[in-house]
Amino acid sequence: MKRTYKDILAYFDFSSLKIEILEILDTDRKALTIKEINSKLDSRGKNLYRPIKFLLEQGLITELDTYPASYRVKDLQSILKRRLEEAVQEITNLQKERGIVGRRRVLYRPIIRSFESRDEYKRYGRARMPKVSRTLRIVASGSEQNSEFWKTHLDIIKRKGKVWFIVNNLNTSELKRFENWERSGILLRRKYLAGLNLVIYDEDTFQLGARQNKNTRDKFGIASNDKILVLFFIRYFDILWESAERIQF
Repeated sequence: MKRTYKDILAYFDFSSLKIEILEILDTDRKALTIKEINSKLDSRGKNLYRPIKFLLEQGLITELDTYPASYRVKDLQSILKRRLEEAVQEITNLQKERGIVGRRRVLYRPIIRSFESRDEYKRYGRARMPKVSRTLRIVASGSEQNSEFWKTHLDIIKRKGKVWFIVNNLNTSELKRFENWERSGILLRRKYLAGLNLVIYDEDTFQLGARQNKNTRDKFGIASNDKILVLFFIRYFDILWESAERIQF
């Protein structure tokens, strides 16, 4: 399924601004940059702060990227995919320079994939699991918060070693729901997950570079030698489905 500009705005829960941005593009009838779009929205007393700030910080768009009015619901997937591929290539090059691409030095090879049910996983998942040591299959969705979903899907990645998953961009009610599960032991029961650690991290307190952030580690009791895998907004990764499959961390 192709993702349009309108779809991406929807992912960031900006329903009140979707019409605004489309109206601006439709009125101008010309290519506008992100900077120009923000300026026009600011003149109306509104802006696309959260989604645009997120994409800019990740380096997936720049202020000079344009969205032609003639394609006001233009699909952004190609832009995002290209930027992600460039980032992956850069990471790979750095790994080669530092000599950490050997079999023993590559830490995790996450695969973003989702299954609707345990039966579907048994039917398609196991056969597709690469035979790579310490491989993680990540199956989490920000839109499906219920204990049975998580218990079913986390079963796929249990017994894969001690890893901290930091998931951001959950709203307050969702975060509280996860915290309740943690206290009741439903989600983070060590016996069930066999040492796998999942941390739910609120967007408002999330900082880039959290892997090295001492306050973050102290807050969640993460030891300095624990491996951390940061997942930025699971629904956002859906957009980058194919490109994200083979990222090496």
